[in-house]
Amino acid sequence: MRSRKTHGKKVVIEAAATTLPAPTLATDGGDLTTWGSGPRTDTAALTIDSDGTGTITGGYIAGYDAQDAKWRNIAPLDGGLTVSLTAGIGFERRLRDVGALDAIQVVGAVTGGITLAIAIKPIERQ
Repeated sequence: MRSRKTHGKKVVIEAAATTLPAPTLATDGGDLTTWGSGPRTDTAALTIDSDGTGTITGGYIAGYDAQDAKWRNIAPLDGGLTVSLTAGIGFERRLRDVGALDAIQVVGAVTGGITLAIAIKPIERQ
C-alpha cells in the first residue's frame, strides 16, 4: 500500500460557502501559485467538507490559466453525479496536472442549507 504525504501548503478555496457560483475574475478561487518555492506539484487532493447533510449537483472544477487569462471547466466534480455530504463524511477528488493552473474553483448548486469548507492540497506518492 502506498502512503500519501502532503507537501507545500493547503490552499483554502472556500472557508464557509453556502453557494458555489462560476468564477468570473482572475482573483476568484484558490491561488495555486502559493504552493511553496520551486516547481509546483502535478497531483493534488481536492476536499469538500460540510456542516450538515446536503448535496452538490451539476458540480465541476474550474481552473484558471493566467497565461491565457481564462477560466476553464477542467473536470466534473464526481463524474457528473450528485455529491452527497454529511457532517461526518466529506468528499475528496484527486486531480492531476494541476501544476499548469494558477487558481482553482468548485462550481455547483448547493442544497440542504449546508455550509462548505473546500480546500486543495498537493500530494506525492511514496
